[in-house]
Amino acid sequence: MDLDQHWQHYRSVINEKPAIFAVNWALCEKYDEGVTQDKIAQFSLPYRGEENGFPSEKTYQRITKDLVKITGLLATLPDLLYAGYMVSDNQVKLHFYCQDSSALLEVLQQFPQVEQIDVQEDPHWETYFDFLLPSPLEVKINATDELLEMLQQNGRNLADIYALEHNFHFSDEESMYGFLDYIHSTDIPVSDLKHSEEAFPIDEDEEMFIVKLEQEITLDTPDIFTFVEHFEQAANQFEGEYIGWETQELQPEKRQIN
Repeated sequence: MDLDQHWQHYRSVINEKPAIFAVNWALCEKYDEGVTQDKIAQFSLPYRGEENGFPSEKTYQRITKDLVKITGLLATLPDLLYAGYMVSDNQVKLHFYCQDSSALLEVLQQFPQVEQIDVQEDPHWETYFDFLLPSPLEVKINATDELLEMLQQNGRNLADIYALEHNFHFSDEESMYGFLDYIHSTDIPVSDLKHSEEAFPIDEDEEMFIVKLEQEITLDTPDIFTFVEHFEQAANQFEGEYIGWETQELQPEKRQIN
């Protein structure tokens, strides 16, 4: 199995059930380089979970041992790519890309606890790009969640009022003004709303109109998540991009959320 792996974990919701994903980001680059693995092999490890569908600590330890054994043997197989796994609704579901699934299926026969083995054609890696990889909104939601947890661990009071700055990019002036008119028409709390008069270079090949929306809110309610989701959808509606939010009151290395 290819050992070039770069893992990211994030939370989501699947079929109205909470889910935790682990995805191997290294496969993005590998796909761009060209791959021959055109089949997706999926299988599950069921468990008796808690009310939310996640395993208890004791069950998690047992599942982890099973995962180590299974992936350890699969690691000996050539040309096998570990795409990721999902934990949700009383099961762990694993995903691998391969060209010939016979060796993988032979290994899985050694583990009676493995269920729902399925191999399908997936030449364009739709399972990886459309299901396993997080959406831009999921990335921002999880980054916000992780930051709030970090603040609490550092003794910060989320009930304090924080000055936040939300940043947006638009490729043309008309879209930007449409977005600004939309924000003015809502009851979203805004302390200041600024925009650029001309497009600014974002990188070597791209220029964007910039919007900065400032808020003063507490972070001890779900409101911040509601705003992040709302801004993501509104920016998309006007063909823009919500970059994320930041605050001067946080450590410089953790200020930007995107």
